[in-house]
Amino acid sequence: MSPGPRSTTSLPIATRTPPAVTKQAAGKTVDVLAARGYVERAGDPADARRRLVVLTPRGHELLALSGEILERLRAERAARVGPERFAAFQDGLRALTDDGAGPFAAAAWFVSS
Repeated sequence: MSPGPRSTTSLPIATRTPPAVTKQAAGKTVDVLAARGYVERAGDPADARRRLVVLTPRGHELLALSGEILERLRAERAARVGPERFAAFQDGLRALTDDGAGPFAAAAWFVSS
């Protein structure tokens, strides 16, 4: 997924088949994120009927921090079982999800890896 503004209904969590969440649930999640200052809604210059979801500076900070934490946790787990076993574990999870969603993190909903 490309970084940048997206409509709520075009977020990968709302467009998966079957959907990971309903479009209504995705909208409510965006409402909470907006209330906390992580995203804001903006008009779509190409379509006045659509509203785009845009990460705020605070949202970008949280996304970067969550990525750092996720990478630290992955490294700790890989050290515990060994990098080859951990890579096989991740491959197994990808095979089970089979949706090409990318990393196992909410951050993947907003930016590509």
